[in-house]
Amino acid sequence: MRAESARVLVNAVRTLFSQKASDPAPSDEVDEAKRALSANDEVAVTLVDLVKSGAEGGYNILVAEGVLGLAILASSDAETGAVLPLSPL
Repeated sequence: MRAESARVLVNAVRTLFSQKASDPAPSDEVDEAKRALSANDEVAVTLVDLVKSGAEGGYNILVAEGVLGLAILASSDAETGAVLPLSPL
């Protein structure tokens, strides 16, 4: 159950931060949601836990999804002005 919840979080991160050039400018609510996700330590902790538990259990898809979520958050720093916390790593 915990892994599925973390995968939902990865999908939220992916959806919020994947904007195509042809898409209209994001609304203020979307920008605020991006900042909230990027600045929340628990998001990074959850994604790191997903990677760890996936690696321990041999579930490569969980590892890949966790790494994807962390990479998206890390690359979003310049865009949102948020700082990805490194303490969970």
